Amino acid sequence: MPRKDYKPKPVTNARLADLLQRRSEIDERIRNERKADYKRQSLLTYCKSHDITRLDLRTIINDLPLERISTKHRLATGEKSVKRGRPTNYQQDKTSIKHPAFARIIVKAMQAKALSPDQVADKVKVHVSSVHNWMRGTSFPIKQGIVPKLMEVLDLPEAAFKKG
Repeated sequence: MPRKDYKPKPVTNARLADLLQRRSEIDERIRNERKADYKRQSLLTYCKSHDITRLDLRTIINDLPLERISTKHRLATGEKSVKRGRPTNYQQDKTSIKHPAFARIIVKAMQAKALSPDQVADKVKVHVSSVHNWMRGTSFPIKQGIVPKLMEVLDLPEAAFKKG
């Protein structure tokens, strides 16, 4: 039972506009979910009527080009998503291994010193993702001052940091 002294806040035009905007966003989300459910159901119906199994569907999905597969499926298969919006000549390919020799050297040095990527990142004062990229060979330490710190922390010779 509401209190007698309770007075609802007056609805202003800005508040009303905000509520209407939020309502339209929720309605749009519901419509999109219904479309996705309909597509899912129609795909399942088609598969049942044509005796297509889940294994067949997985094979079909794996054979599709990457730009046609949703992000969820890419993550499930362990593949990286492709960034859109920039021309490909400006886009960095972070998944290709550009420095395999350096990656092997840094991984062996870290194992010999029994250091984790977090510990190396703390000692060298870089982000842990940088260390992971070095370990994968997808990047190389290029900032000023990082190479001497890595040489000191991992007892690596200067020759280890030669590109190529």
